[in-house]
Amino acid sequence: MRILPLALAATVVLAGCSSLPSAKSLAEAGNWEQLGTQDGQQGIDQRRPAQLSELAPANNQAVTQYRAGYRNGIQEFCTEDNAFSAGLSGRTYNGQCSFSPNEEALRINWENGLEEYYVLQEEMED
Repeated sequence: MRILPLALAATVVLAGCSSLPSAKSLAEAGNWEQLGTQDGQQGIDQRRPAQLSELAPANNQAVTQYRAGYRNGIQEFCTEDNAFSAGLSGRTYNGQCSFSPNEEALRINWENGLEEYYVLQEEMED
């Protein structure tokens, strides 16, 4: 019974992501801060300078702008609901919210979502 609401939630999340500009297009346009914000809002690991340079030439200013954007975006991402959703989508916690005074609760919610993800995966295999 829980599978339908979870599938619907996953569809909504994926539909929302499809309208975001690609990392490559943001980098090529020099929108490093926006790229960092977008990465943070999605809760992905912060990109290293070498990873940024793979998208487009990135100097020290570009890296600084990206990191500033990432800090803003990750603060928006690090909520208990988002942590649970990230786990529910099968993503592991890599310390994205380590800056947060709520990190323990966020990590627990993330792990609870991940446990639910594994349960759903097992149910689909049966």
